[in-house]
Amino acid sequence: MVYPPYVVLVLAVSAHAKVGVDATELQRAIKDAQIVGDYLTFTLTNEMLSLETSGDSGEVTIEIAEFTDPPKVKEKQTAIYSLEFLNDILGALVADKVAIEFSTEMPIHLKFDLEHNGFLRFFLAPRVEEEEKEEDEDAEGEKESEEEGEKESEEEGEKESEEEIEEEEEAEEKPEKPKSAKKEKKEKKPKPETKEKKEKLDEKESEK
Repeated sequence: MVYPPYVVLVLAVSAHAKVGVDATELQRAIKDAQIVGDYLTFTLTNEMLSLETSGDSGEVTIEIAEFTDPPKVKEKQTAIYSLEFLNDILGALVADKVAIEFSTEMPIHLKFDLEHNGFLRFFLAPRVEEEEKEEDEDAEGEKESEEEGEKESEEEGEKESEEEIEEEEEAEEKPEKPKSAKKEKKEKKPKPETKEKKEKLDEKESEK
C-alpha cells in the first residue's frame, strides 16, 4: 500500500533574536508571570533574556542568563505575547530545551527538539502597540466615565446638603408669630333707659 506524500507548510519568519533555554525554566517563568499579568514582554540582548509583565497587583521581571544555545542578536529586540497562549504551549513539556526566535513586534517561534530527529514548532502572533493603545484608551474611557459618575453623584449630594442647610437657616431667621394677646374686655355701655322708667322720672320731676 502506497501512502500519499505529506506536505508540511512552515511559516517563513525571519527572526533577529535567537536563543536556546531550558524548557522547564521557561515554563516556570511563564506560570509565575501569569499570576500577575496577561501579557509577557520578551527582551533579548547578548547577555540576557528578560521576561516582564505587569498588572493590578504589581510587576514581575524574570531574567534568564543561562542558555542551552547562546544568544544571537545584533541589537536589542522586544516583543509582547499572550501569557495564556504561551502557557498552553509550555503546558505539557515534551523536551528538555526550547529554541526561541523572535523580532520586535513580530511572531515568536518556539521549537522543541524530540527524539529521532523530530521536533515541535509553534508560532505565536505578538501584541502590537496599536492593540495595546486601544485597550489602554478603552480602560481610560471607562475610568473617566466612572469618575464622572462619582463626581456627579458627589455634586448632587453637596447640592442637596446645601439646600437643606439653606432651609434650616431660613427657618431659624424667620421671626416667630407673637402670641395673640388676650382681647381687652370691652367696657360695658350703659343700657338705654326704657320708656316706662323715663316716664316715672318725668313724673317725679314734675311733682317737685
